[in-house]
Amino acid sequence: IPKNSNYIQKGELKKVYVKSNGVHCDLVLPIHGSYDWSEWVNLEDYGDSSAQYIGIGWGDKGFYVDTPEWSDLKFSTAIKALFLNSKTLMHVTVQDVPQESFSCKAVFIDQNQYDILVKTIKERFQLNEEGKPILLKGKGYTPNDNFYEANGTYSLFMTCNVWTNNVLKEAKVKTVYWAPFDKWVLRFL
Repeated sequence: IPKNSNYIQKGELKKVYVKSNGVHCDLVLPIHGSYDWSEWVNLEDYGDSSAQYIGIGWGDKGFYVDTPEWSDLKFSTAIKALFLNSKTLMHVTVQDVPQESFSCKAVFIDQNQYDILVKTIKERFQLNEEGKPILLKGKGYTPNDNFYEANGTYSLFMTCNVWTNNVLKEAKVKTVYWAPFDKWVLRFL
């Protein structure tokens, strides 16, 4: 069931992306654009200084930290994530311009939608005393990604894809009411 089908965009449109790895969706935004993400996360904590985009996802801490590959998934991690309202992290990657495909959709949004998108994403980061995201040093999979402490708990009803879908819904992007799976998030994009 679609949501936000009737939103009327105003002004110049900006291109952002929703990208799936086959299971989990990230929001992918220009690092320097209507909002400068280098003011939010320290780009010196990443290996690719030429990256133009930032990918942001939210998910279960156990999945993110203890399961870098699907072959590392433990039954206990899955059960805890789905049924015990587990702790969460923000996953941030720096990357080149995404290539549009079946698993990477471009989304055109106006400035109002973009502002809501940024605000909604930033609200999920836990902040330190200086108001900056709390980095988990040395926990990324590659030099181009990092994890940060997050607000909220993960559950069967609030998954990584539900979060991505909810951010899009909040920003008045046409999407579905509830999207526990990546293909549902990408359905109307």
